[in-house]
Amino acid sequence: MINEDGRYRLSLQFLQLGGLVRHNRTGYQAARSEIGTVSQRTGEVGTIGYEENGLRVLVYRSEPVEGVSDNAPTGEFTKMHWTAVGKALLAQHTDDEIRDIADRYGLPAATENTITDIDDLLEAIDEIRVQGYSVEDEERVSGIRSIAVPITSEDPDSENIAISIAGPKHRFDTERIEDELLPELQNAANVIELQSRHY
Repeated sequence: MINEDGRYRLSLQFLQLGGLVRHNRTGYQAARSEIGTVSQRTGEVGTIGYEENGLRVLVYRSEPVEGVSDNAPTGEFTKMHWTAVGKALLAQHTDDEIRDIADRYGLPAATENTITDIDDLLEAIDEIRVQGYSVEDEERVSGIRSIAVPITSEDPDSENIAISIAGPKHRFDTERIEDELLPELQNAANVIELQSRHY
C-alpha cells in the first residue's frame, strides 16, 4: 500500500508479484508465444486463461492493431460460464464438480445470452467435451464472440488452462471458426502441450 497525503492506494509492486506468479505457471511460457502468433495470424485478440478457485482468471492477452474485444484487463477474474475460456475449463471437470462451482458462485447473467440454468450449462459442456472447443456467443459482452480450446496434460496434477481468440461477432461466423480460427487454436494447443512437457 502507498500512502499519498493520508489516502491509500495499491502499489505497482503488485504487478511484480503477479508477474512472478504468472511466469512460474505451468505452460505459460509456451502458451504466451503461441497465442501471440495465433493473434497476429488471425488479426484477433488472443488470451490465456487459468482456473483458480472455480473462477476464470485472464493471465495474458495479445492484441493486434485490428483486434477488437471487451478490453478485459490481465488479472481479471470472471464467472466461468460467461466465457469461452471458462467453459473450456469447466469441460475438464465432472458434472458434480461443475454443480459445486455453480452452487458456490451462482450462474448470474452478464448479458441476455448468458447460460443461467445448470441443466442448460451441463448440456453445453457435454457438447464442448465432444467437439473439443467452446464458443462464447455474446454471453459476457454484447457484440463479442470467442472460441477457446483447453490445454491438456498427461499429468493429473497439472493446472487447468485454456487459450482463446475473440473478436466482433460479424468476423466470427461459423465458417471462419471452423475453417480458420479453430485449426489455428488447435495447432497452437498441440505445440503448447508438447513444449510444456519440457519446461
